[in-house]
Amino acid sequence: MLRMDKLAKLMTWRHQADAVSSDSDMSTIVTMIATVIRKNFFLVTTVFGVIAGIVLGVALRSLEPSVQMISFVELPGEVFMRCLRLLILPMMIATIVSGSANLSGKAQGKMALLTLSIFMLTSLISALIGLCFVTAIYPGRDMSGLVGEDTSRQQSQKTPTLTDTFLDLIRNAFPENLIEATTHSGYSAYQSKNQTQLDGSVKEISKRVWHVRGGTNSLGLIVFCIAFGSTIGSMGTPADPLKHFFSALDSVIMKLVGIVMWFTPVGVCSLLCARILEAGDILLLFHQMALFILTVVSALSVELFGVQPILYFVLTRGNPFKLLLQLAYPGMCAFVCAASAPVMPLMLRALEDKCGVDKRVAKFVIPIGVTVNMNGTACFIAAATMFIAQMNNISLELSDYFAVLITSTAVSIAATSVPSAALFLMAMTLSVIGAPLSDVSLLFTTEWLLDRCRTVNNCLGDGVTAAIVSHLCDLKGEPDDDNGTDCNGVDDGCLDEKKSKITEDAPLNCPPV
Repeated sequence: MLRMDKLAKLMTWRHQADAVSSDSDMSTIVTMIATVIRKNFFLVTTVFGVIAGIVLGVALRSLEPSVQMISFVELPGEVFMRCLRLLILPMMIATIVSGSANLSGKAQGKMALLTLSIFMLTSLISALIGLCFVTAIYPGRDMSGLVGEDTSRQQSQKTPTLTDTFLDLIRNAFPENLIEATTHSGYSAYQSKNQTQLDGSVKEISKRVWHVRGGTNSLGLIVFCIAFGSTIGSMGTPADPLKHFFSALDSVIMKLVGIVMWFTPVGVCSLLCARILEAGDILLLFHQMALFILTVVSALSVELFGVQPILYFVLTRGNPFKLLLQLAYPGMCAFVCAASAPVMPLMLRALEDKCGVDKRVAKFVIPIGVTVNMNGTACFIAAATMFIAQMNNISLELSDYFAVLITSTAVSIAATSVPSAALFLMAMTLSVIGAPLSDVSLLFTTEWLLDRCRTVNNCLGDGVTAAIVSHLCDLKGEPDDDNGTDCNGVDDGCLDEKKSKITEDAPLNCPPV
């Protein structure tokens, strides 16, 4: 009997121990999940926002909502986008001036040369990938039914040439009015008019005219801010009040960015839901243009998950996929916003907080990248140009392929960080091979999707380049560990680790370029 009692007690103790162990395991799992969510709070909530937006959009399509109803659905996302755009201009000015003021002129020159070299290299490779994919898959076959009747290769009105685009880039880099540059940029266009000759005949002549369009002249502001910040840094003590002012302004803007970030899930859900509701017959679209969409998305995927990681690994010996994961949050926001400029505050924050990129390098590279780095756009322009040529059965020589490659790369640099800018720049690449401009209208049906895909490449390409430049321009100096959390009080990213805060006066040692 005594043995039975002891055996019963032993069994009871074992069950209690197993229960405690099970509770401990569950507690450990819950703690791990909570830690992961806390580390990647904004990424997790944004993913939920994307899923919710897609589900709601598909579900509400069956109700055939009115235009007014769609406007109400889009309102939270529109407010979110307005807040981001509101911060772009003051943040660009504050970050570039404060960053340039804390860098020597020699370091800035080397950083600029290194940054632009990487941007041009990746854009050229992206255009080459687009050409390879569109040539191999040949999405333009059996598409003659979608081609308009006007397939003439000659255009009656003269379009801007590649030289005009290059010269416009230089003109915009040196604006004659700084205030106007915050709201307008310029471009060349041609106006045709009839002129009566001495013999009575009428001749049509074209004249280049400088036009002004709405939108910030980002390149001009960047050039001025770099020059202004460099001058502040070179003056030393007399200019310290200005240096402190722009540093404080930069901190205030980033604080506001942190506040806006809290509205990301709602804004993302709203924008995606509204875009799905506004889209036409999605099934018909994918049936007609599926091969072209597959071609472009495949090319962009190879560029993003192949070229960028290889370049990062070769130059830094770091883990590129860890970097891309750390930049996933601004990448998802870029997909929703379909423009690089509104995501610039989020990208700067992710690079500084999560990736450990020197904030001076990030503030120097990202604004330039938003303006001139369009590797996804280069890939799309090259692929779309060849697609239209295939639809019209235009036979091309090797020299034509080379011309499209160079033109796509150059035109992508001139593209602005606004939605669908690439479609309006395709006139130059199409004119190189004599393809009809009228067929560009066919691409508008796929633009709502492909524009977002190439924007992700543009945005993440900026981030990868900033990380590479930060590694190559290694900072010499002891890091000042900051144990505090971010300005939101949420430990997101390196939000659980000690952020590597780099001293402002540490010298930048850039490699020879």
